[in-house]
Amino acid sequence: MAYQADELLTVWASAEAAEAEGKELERRAKRYGLSVTLSATQIGRPLEATAFRRRRTSAELDAYAVRGSLTGGSQSREPVAHHGANRPRRAPCADGSDSTI
Repeated sequence: MAYQADELLTVWASAEAAEAEGKELERRAKRYGLSVTLSATQIGRPLEATAFRRRRTSAELDAYAVRGSLTGGSQSREPVAHHGANRPRRAPCADGSDSTI
């Protein structure tokens, strides 16, 4: 039995939509799992992160190798100087040591 081109395109579009939905569910599950882990183990503790600036600013948690976009205002009490694009920035921690952010 031969299929018409429009029938194949419909099946293909459905498969792509299902794949995209599966990837989004996987991203959300990972984000939720990390959120649960961090809230159970790291509440009130500073986390070391490396900040990157491309089109938007993102940061990667060094200990977890997880990257996400930074949105909204900074909650930091210390100003952070902006350096060149894609270069890690250093800022003082609350304990006086330096940390890459």
